[in-house]
Amino acid sequence: MLLSDAKAATLELLQTDLGPAYRQYVDPAGTAKDPAKFTLGGRPARVVGPFSGYFPNVNRAWFEGQAGLPAIQGEPFELYVFFIKAKGSGRGKKRVEGPPSYFIATVEQLRGWVMEFLATHGDSHANHVDWRCDIHLQETRSAIFRWGDEDPALDGLPESRRIRLRNVSDILALGGPTPGPDVMADDQLEDLVEDAARNDPARWQQVARRIRQGQPMFRKELLYSYAQACAVSGHGPEEVLEAAHIRPHAVSGLNASTNGLLLRADLHTLFDDELLRIHPDTLTVWIHPTLAGTPYWELNGRPLRQRTDGKSPNREALRERWAPDAPTSPGARSEQPGART
Repeated sequence: MLLSDAKAATLELLQTDLGPAYRQYVDPAGTAKDPAKFTLGGRPARVVGPFSGYFPNVNRAWFEGQAGLPAIQGEPFELYVFFIKAKGSGRGKKRVEGPPSYFIATVEQLRGWVMEFLATHGDSHANHVDWRCDIHLQETRSAIFRWGDEDPALDGLPESRRIRLRNVSDILALGGPTPGPDVMADDQLEDLVEDAARNDPARWQQVARRIRQGQPMFRKELLYSYAQACAVSGHGPEEVLEAAHIRPHAVSGLNASTNGLLLRADLHTLFDDELLRIHPDTLTVWIHPTLAGTPYWELNGRPLRQRTDGKSPNREALRERWAPDAPTSPGARSEQPGART
């Protein structure tokens, strides 16, 4: 597959995943020396296309215990972007079919995998500039990264090799651009809303742009993480599910999905009004006692649904919302506030 085709297909997928925020975070232009490069979140990225496996360029300084960025044609880059063609992996009942996808690895992540390999297999590959690797689909959104000389059966690979595909939001959350006028904190947004209320058209355009670019991607990540079902009730449909922020003053734009919960619209309202909370340690639901006797009371003490990617909501953010009037143990007796009777 030509690198130009791999880059074009990758950019198309990124445009789908980022929606209106694509232009803010992606500069598709390559360089004169290397057209397979582009810029993602202000960081130089380089597409790695599938041939017979993948051959990501590495830095020989890594084998001497140094860090350093890899470079192609003398131009360093910080992100590896692996384009994955539509294909299946595995055999028989274990075969997994997958649509076109991508996986973005930071230089630090790939260097760590190189070091893991050397620790096990020695430095016989130290002089290889290009290392062959494969990406084995496990589900449509997850895979396992394997160096070519490692066991094709994937036995004994470190847990760090289990990767999430189409992970652009993770990368931007880790190393995105410094927040600017279109990516701002919620307290800044409140100031803009007040200005907008005073009929300032320019300010209102900033508010509208922030909402358009941040919220759709945030919701899309949560829909994936909670398998299109409410994190509390377990129900949909998708049309009534909303992305709720746990920490109100988190930086917006493309928020980390661990700072969010996918909630049914009415439960989102209860969450914002602090009538529904999540215990930061047990991840169980707490309903305010004023709602005793209502259908919402049935949710009290229920465990939060697990995410499909194995991650947990940000416990520190949940702790900030865990007010003094809530019990220390959501499953406690009825004499404690909010407990199940």
